Amino acid sequence: MSSAPVPATERPNVILIIADQLRRQALGCYGDPNVSTPHIDALADSGARFDAACSTYPVCVPYRFSLMTGEYAHTRFIPAIEWRMSPAERTLADEFNEHDYDTALFGKWHLYGNFGHYPGHTVVKASRTPVPRPFQGRFGTFTGFDICNDPYDTWYSTNDEPTMHKIDGYQTDALFSMASDYAAAARDKPYAMVLSVEPPHPMFTAPQEYLDRWKGRELVLRDNVELDKQYKIRARGTATPTCWTICGPTTRRSRTWTTTWAGWSTGCARPARWTTRSSR
Repeated sequence: MSSAPVPATERPNVILIIADQLRRQALGCYGDPNVSTPHIDALADSGARFDAACSTYPVCVPYRFSLMTGEYAHTRFIPAIEWRMSPAERTLADEFNEHDYDTALFGKWHLYGNFGHYPGHTVVKASRTPVPRPFQGRFGTFTGFDICNDPYDTWYSTNDEPTMHKIDGYQTDALFSMASDYAAAARDKPYAMVLSVEPPHPMFTAPQEYLDRWKGRELVLRDNVELDKQYKIRARGTATPTCWTICGPTTRRSRTWTTTWAGWSTGCARPARWTTRSSR
């Protein structure tokens, strides 16, 4: 007995959205008292939640490898970050391509691993280096980059373009716009798309309108938040790391804080000073 293929109009489009280092607890639908995530909350309310899901290797590159291939990262001896996936690996794109889908990826890939492989190949240099076509997982459209870690200084290339293009504005906004244009394009088959943004991965910044919403507001911190910790960031236009600190008391009994930004201008990569004070 043979079954007829399902018509394209009856097959669903598939969109996989990846946010780098976004914890489940940092969402409104999971009870975070500080954030406002109405669109993600709406998806959770109208769809299915995988509350018991977990990662076998919760680090960027190993997890991306497992997500793209369905294979355990330890079967390839992936050490952590900065590892290069073989073009011979069967990927998510291969599955959809074979079922007559248009496939696309927009944003971060991080499975080419040029940063860390070559002497002097910094994150900045890696962010300006296109991912070669054979290493793009066979997505029909690949508009992305391997790694960047600066949402206001993001560069991308499409397919086998030898030249990188700078995103105008904030990375998340631009990538969602590109993906929306792709989804709205006329086609005679369904599509499967990966939309991979880096925020809220450090650097810790956002468009000014969102920063303004949290100025002077109290934050309720989880007990495992590391206080008095220095975070390295890149200053605008240089690869030299700069440090800033989330200041806290020596005791962790008080978990309520008021945030204050000083010296922050629109589009700036970092605050000149970020202080916190406890509210007892």
